[in-house]
Amino acid sequence: CGTGLGAQFYRPFAKKLTGVDLSPKMLEKAAGKKIYDELVVFDLLQDWTFQQAFDLVYCSDVLVYFGDLGRIFSSLSTHLSDEGIFVFSVESIEENNTDYRLNSSGRYSHSLEYIKKCLSRYGMQFMEGSKTAIRKQSGNNVDGSLVLAKKLL
Repeated sequence: CGTGLGAQFYRPFAKKLTGVDLSPKMLEKAAGKKIYDELVVFDLLQDWTFQQAFDLVYCSDVLVYFGDLGRIFSSLSTHLSDEGIFVFSVESIEENNTDYRLNSSGRYSHSLEYIKKCLSRYGMQFMEGSKTAIRKQSGNNVDGSLVLAKKLL
């Protein structure tokens, strides 16, 4: 959840809003906004140990720090409720013969074909991918995609 910048937009739609981040300092900033019901220090590469299933998992500007998304998608899918929704952003690469690429920025770009393959492998269905600027870096837009997927029954 980082510092919780997006939380105000999700709060009206959530019965319970849980924020997770690797950094306790980020969670301290998020806590100051008094929007989340729960904040958890958590590494996405760990096996997920949450007690509940999630109806929606949203990862904004997170998956760009990982090349191979298999381990994350595998754990996430086991903690997504039946027909749960997974929404995330990625930096895009157009070449379909490349799954992912490490950029000079230290972030990864992923091909849409790779994303679809990973989702399918872990029991999720690609629903939509919209090309958009996912953030600004040094004042310039960074091209990427917002992806919507659903867990299969």
